[in-house]
Amino acid sequence: MVDFGPFRGLGVAKRGAPTVPAAVQTAVVGGGARQLDRAADFSNGQIAALFVTLAVITSIPILLYPWPPLADYMNHLARMRVIAVIDGDPDLSRFYQVQWQLIPNLMMDLIVPTLQRVANIYLAGQIYTIMSFVLIISGTLALNRQLYGHWSVLPLIAFPLLYNNVFLVGTMNYIFGIGLALWALVAWAALRERALALRLAVSTLFVLALFFCHLFSVGLYALGLFAYEVQRLALSEPARRWRLSTLAEFVATGLPFLPAAALLLFHPFGWTLLAVGGIAYWALPRVMFDTYMADQRLPIAVAFMVVACAHLNLRDDFVRRGFATVLVLLLAVRVLEVQSVWADLARQTNAFRESVAHIDRGAKVLVAYADPEAGEEARDLWLSHAACLAILERSALVTTAFTVVGKQILHVRDDYRGRVDTEDGTPPTVKQLLKPTEAWDDDDDAEPGYWSRWGADFDYLYILFTRPDFENPDPVRLAPVYAGDRFMLYRVGEAQIAGGSQTSN
Repeated sequence: MVDFGPFRGLGVAKRGAPTVPAAVQTAVVGGGARQLDRAADFSNGQIAALFVTLAVITSIPILLYPWPPLADYMNHLARMRVIAVIDGDPDLSRFYQVQWQLIPNLMMDLIVPTLQRVANIYLAGQIYTIMSFVLIISGTLALNRQLYGHWSVLPLIAFPLLYNNVFLVGTMNYIFGIGLALWALVAWAALRERALALRLAVSTLFVLALFFCHLFSVGLYALGLFAYEVQRLALSEPARRWRLSTLAEFVATGLPFLPAAALLLFHPFGWTLLAVGGIAYWALPRVMFDTYMADQRLPIAVAFMVVACAHLNLRDDFVRRGFATVLVLLLAVRVLEVQSVWADLARQTNAFRESVAHIDRGAKVLVAYADPEAGEEARDLWLSHAACLAILERSALVTTAFTVVGKQILHVRDDYRGRVDTEDGTPPTVKQLLKPTEAWDDDDDAEPGYWSRWGADFDYLYILFTRPDFENPDPVRLAPVYAGDRFMLYRVGEAQIAGGSQTSN
């Protein structure tokens, strides 16, 4: 039986003994989680063993593919590489600079470059991803334990949820933040009957850590905390519920979020975020404050919280074994599905890596689209930021690298800032590249893009989302270097010299 009663504040009394919801209500309101009947669940050792088994199964695709085909992942990993080695790489230091600031989206920047001291950049990224997965599921498991007073196997059903659309996009800081938000709720529930000052101090530390993951992570924790306190207030005795001290304690729950509000002063979108950050899911747009998929980030994160609030009674040993077997099989099917798709895409990602080997170290690389409408399908997401592999492998300047001031600590130096995208916009189309420079100068309604002088400013050009019959758009200035599936690499300005050097995968 799956019971969501505690989360809703509902329960039905049984004769002779309190129901599970009643027991949890006593725990939430009365102080401290009560121990429920352990005979109806797995032992702690069994749960731990199953957790490790499922975590290993979930990690298989991550371990097999150092370059998972996630949209933003390669862009983030390139930034990690620059942060780690910029002082010892003259090409990277010529193009980029690292300016540490108090802004969101820093968690990966703090962890992965540190891991690279003992591992290569690809392994460091794999470790970080697996850490994020373990943090999410362990947080779900611990929150369930805090609510019900004992460890339960039910939260492990959240494992298949890890491979979701938000992860597919590669929002790595937010993924880590989901797990941290769950652990923040665990800490709040565990300290709920302790001194208010201690509870608020711990909560403040979590808010600060969540701020450096993602602003949506802070909002997720606030949402869960508000729901927990509303539930607690609703279950309290009417005479106590409306006491001034009770209401004051309820309001004090929000105090730990004030430091995050102060930190937003360092972020250009801060005050606007404060004004609209509490809008419910139904009102969230797809893009909010330059953050994509704003409307899709909340549901998957809340799903882990909901799983943590459920309870499962397994009274028969045979049923318990059957549940564990089915859970392992379901996760194996999900992982096999992911593995199958990633294996199919590996041929394309490997080809792209081969193309990068043809780029000179320290080169300047422009990225453009053959099809301006492409890149939205799941199988194409990885290609959008694949060119950032040239930063990792060839210490190149790549126009699509995340270097927006106020959003990332990685910036392009002044000498090259005018040649890259500084707004996280869409790369130019081939049609825009072929627009004469004079046309930009004569058009009073349009400003020349960073690519407008591409023939003189760049050494290589990647054209993404090409068709099999794609033809060289400018044979005079572009020499084909590598023809891949859905992309082309050209050398700029050396068509006559390199015209016969095209390589195909």
